[in-house]
Amino acid sequence: MDYHNDVCETIGTGPDRLIEIFHAIDRGITNDESSRCRHTFSFGTHINPSRMGFRSLRVLNEFELDAEATWGPHAYQNMEILTHVTDGTLSFQTSIAAVASVDEPATAPKGESLTTGDWMLIGAGTGASLEMKNLSSRKSAKFWQIWIYPEEQDFKPIFERRHHHDLLQARHCVACRESERSQDSAASPMLVRQDVRIDQLRIKPEEPLTMKLDPSRHAWLQCLRGEVDVSDQSDSHVVTMGRGDGVSVRFSDGLKLRAASDCRLILLDLL
Repeated sequence: MDYHNDVCETIGTGPDRLIEIFHAIDRGITNDESSRCRHTFSFGTHINPSRMGFRSLRVLNEFELDAEATWGPHAYQNMEILTHVTDGTLSFQTSIAAVASVDEPATAPKGESLTTGDWMLIGAGTGASLEMKNLSSRKSAKFWQIWIYPEEQDFKPIFERRHHHDLLQARHCVACRESERSQDSAASPMLVRQDVRIDQLRIKPEEPLTMKLDPSRHAWLQCLRGEVDVSDQSDSHVVTMGRGDGVSVRFSDGLKLRAASDCRLILLDLL
């Protein structure tokens, strides 16, 4: 499977180091009676052959679901599906058993909920379904979905979730491959069957963040809230991200992030 479909417009960078931005306004749009979706890459009926994903990242969608509306059920196969709630509370049902650890499956959750800050992972494998409902009678709910191509096919489906309501750390890992997980399954990152690490970032104006990167790998930054300047270590190339903007990074040994306001981002470290 070809993961190497790079997207976005290059902005004033040299051939040996690329920082590229994809603006929120350029995302595809899919609306129905009760939900609205903004998708960074090709999705549904919105197809652009040059924007089919970035490395093993296939889908990056932002959803808004009306009060008391139901989303799904949707069926998946051979894909890692991560859901992150940014506003509201959603009840959910999935066909997969929850796991206290990867080796000890429990019963499939019914009537459970995800609230602001929560993460959920479905490793779809041979097949899985997901249905969610906005529990508010007055406000819409907002969530993101990330789809990752797995390294292996037709594995037994898994389900995990994590609560991250109060993000106190500047950088927190929410999902990674097995070799990076800690032994404490309740607190460890969720398992992704791919050479990917997914971090949640919080950048404050008074606390800029400097991150080291492996120049042989790739990275994708997605801004969920706020505004932040992103530059390489030398500050020779700077882009400004706002809510909904994405940035791809290649051949870089590190990034500097400086926020103009309290900013939340997702960082994907990809092969």
